[in-house]
Amino acid sequence: MSEQRDFGRIANAWLDLMPSDAPDRAIAAVLKAVETTPQVRPSFIDGFRRSPTMTRIALVAWALLIAAIGAYALIAGAKPPQRTTPSTAPSTAPTAEAGGGALADALRAEWLSFTTENPSLENGAGPVSLTIGPSGVDAIAANFGPGLEYPSTTTAVAGDQFEVVLTRDGRDCHVGDRGTYRWSLSADRSQLTLTSVTESCPKRMIVLERTWARSLTGPTIVGSGVVDSLDPDFAVTLPDDTYATRTLDDFVEIASQAGVALMVFKNPQPFVDACSTNEERVPYKPGADAFVAAFRANDAFDVSATEELTVGGHRTLHVNIGGKANYARCPGQPLYLYTPRQCLCHFIVGQGDTDSTYLVEVGEDTFMLIVSPINSPGERTIIDSLRIPFDLPVK
Repeated sequence: MSEQRDFGRIANAWLDLMPSDAPDRAIAAVLKAVETTPQVRPSFIDGFRRSPTMTRIALVAWALLIAAIGAYALIAGAKPPQRTTPSTAPSTAPTAEAGGGALADALRAEWLSFTTENPSLENGAGPVSLTIGPSGVDAIAANFGPGLEYPSTTTAVAGDQFEVVLTRDGRDCHVGDRGTYRWSLSADRSQLTLTSVTESCPKRMIVLERTWARSLTGPTIVGSGVVDSLDPDFAVTLPDDTYATRTLDDFVEIASQAGVALMVFKNPQPFVDACSTNEERVPYKPGADAFVAAFRANDAFDVSATEELTVGGHRTLHVNIGGKANYARCPGQPLYLYTPRQCLCHFIVGQGDTDSTYLVEVGEDTFMLIVSPINSPGERTIIDSLRIPFDLPVK
């Protein structure tokens, strides 16, 4: 696509990717987040392109980006997060930390799991989450049921332990209830296991004591984790960095401060006319071959370097799709490419620009992955790390 995928240029594409309207509750929530986010901090954005007609959803996109950047700046604190290379990345052994402080940076994330029915909690089975806040001093669960969120302050009390203190009454538990948990991370730090040491709130123990998978759709400084905003969930490994994420229907983009980004589209659907703003789509057909055939039949595009692969056990087609330079029918205009099938949005490519595209066939669905920088040494490593579908840890 025409936008270079460094963080600033990614921001420029926000208005090109949005539907035309948004729910009032979403706008209110975003504006509230912006109002409460400190604005005096280094910006990761330069040269944001503003549309002549700013729709409500465009305002939401801009506000979301501001809020997201604020959250990531809070993760980093006064100094940038420590980055690790594969040769120095921690294993299952926790990093030593002084007692009485905030939790380790690698723990500050949204964590996902799948809970079974539990008579004590009177809950049903389904996905649940645990969020350890960007400052590392608070945690809250979600989706277990009313009164089972157990918002708590968190304090590191040993190299591999932390204390939680309840800040609001919950089901059968009271403000001030304390618990201590031992934590360990998997070798790639994509999974967190919590084990109770002491606990005065037994139901909080049932909620917390399990294995959790790191969400890549929430704030994180670790690049290995799970994306649960598409169906099915998938796992992928990106280089460690501070990441921002945006989601649309059947689309997710995960981008780092350093300019590494992954875009994933479910069932991408080409547009009929690369020059037209009516956004008429080619009738959808599943599979990589049908998608590529639509571009081969469109005189606005060049298709090259088709390569058959297997990614995560699935047939995959690697193909370069580019806009022809100096295309006569709409000279100088970016060309309409495609949209995820369920999304009221569009993606474009500059004339003369090319994308390196991976089309992964997963049952009746086709997932398209684009890594940036394009054709970088780490591109294939990221693609090969894809695991789809991915099952969340179950307890």
